[in-house]
Amino acid sequence: MIEKHITRRWVEERLDVLHPTHVAAIVRLLTEIRTLFDGDLDAMIILAATSITLQGDGWLDLLFDEEPLTGENTPTNTQSIAQLTGIPRETVRRKLCWLEGKGWVVRDAKGNWMPTMAAASDLRAGSDATVTYLVRVLNAAAKAG
Repeated sequence: MIEKHITRRWVEERLDVLHPTHVAAIVRLLTEIRTLFDGDLDAMIILAATSITLQGDGWLDLLFDEEPLTGENTPTNTQSIAQLTGIPRETVRRKLCWLEGKGWVVRDAKGNWMPTMAAASDLRAGSDATVTYLVRVLNAAAKAG
């Protein structure tokens, strides 16, 4: 059973089991995501940053059944994304335009960006890969006790 509060020490004491599993799983996850983003992992990070403020219930429905998330969404602007990610503002702006062209983000009248339902639908394989990653790492954690 995984402890309720996993600490850094708990992880460090189990790195012999956790690290190899994590590395193998993250390579698979990033490879899948890289394909979905035409090789542009910065664009993936930027899209993820537009989603970081999405809070509420219904992630399973949002990512796999294309149902809107019920809860709060605080849109974020280009500068905030640049600060959060460390990606230069102009690069963030260009990649947001690319994501907008794919229909994966929209910009409101105040200049804030939000992910769209099309992103959840088009990137479903990435959501599947993320769940697989989590399953592998959490199973390794359970095994490590």
